[in-house]
Amino acid sequence: MIGSRHPSKAKGGTSEGWRHFASWIVVALFIFATILLFQPQDGRQVGAFVALLIGAAYAVIGIWMGTRLAIAGVAVIVLTIAGFVFLKSHFGLWMAFVGGGTLILTGAWLRRV
Repeated sequence: MIGSRHPSKAKGGTSEGWRHFASWIVVALFIFATILLFQPQDGRQVGAFVALLIGAAYAVIGIWMGTRLAIAGVAVIVLTIAGFVFLKSHFGLWMAFVGGGTLILTGAWLRRV
């Protein structure tokens, strides 16, 4: 049912948990296939790709559900590209702060709503 986050069992709704699970399986297979096809030269490229994909997902979800997630997605994308280009030797540490920091700050920001 469109517009319902939790379908009612009384109305004949079914659990959509399998759809969420299947969606994540598709995303995981997409990531695996892309890495297999493009064969990155080092771990920085793989880390950047996954972070960019997550940033894009945040941005798309934010377009539909709220500006704050879109801003967080764009921030992850911009910070990932900046770290990839300018912090080559410290990219792993940079991404730990970008990924974890974005999750923590976005969670705190969304909690205030």
